Amino acid sequence: MSRRLPQLVLLCEDPQHDAFCRDFLYAEGWTRHQIRMEKCPKGKQAAEQWVRERYPIEVRTLRAQPHIYRALVVVRDGDLAGVAARERELDQALVAQGLAQRAPGEPILVVVPCRNIETWLAYLGGIPVDEVTKHPRLAHERECKPKVAELKKMCDRGALRQPAPPSLERTCDEYKAHMARDGA
Repeated sequence: MSRRLPQLVLLCEDPQHDAFCRDFLYAEGWTRHQIRMEKCPKGKQAAEQWVRERYPIEVRTLRAQPHIYRALVVVRDGDLAGVAARERELDQALVAQGLAQRAPGEPILVVVPCRNIETWLAYLGGIPVDEVTKHPRLAHERECKPKVAELKKMCDRGALRQPAPPSLERTCDEYKAHMARDGA
């Protein structure tokens, strides 16, 4: 008897989000064939706007086909607005399309690195960080792999090195509660 593979949709603002999330998900046991990446078409519009517009489409699909789509992961930089503001924007995008807001326990993970993903990368590289200071981008997205491996080690130990960025702690808690591989 053939078993249908779970599918995770990854919706990211930029290539660094994509590389970071894919590397982490692979480390968690997801395979390349189980992850569908939705990318903003280059030069068409602002990536954050594209994510907000694409989010209701993916939520509608997830809700309509729960037997096919296991989860949705959405990644948006918090910039200086923060996690709550970014989540509100996504909730508003759902309501504007006639959909209910994300419910607790729904397999939708909203990842909001504050200030941005480079903050998390700096932290994982051993640099003390806050969520306001801007950190430099990596020269190549793939350079995040050792930093993701460090995050995976922390996750396996069950604790982030302190002090950890609050937005990363929140994401880890949500991931553990709703998205961690459970033998699927």
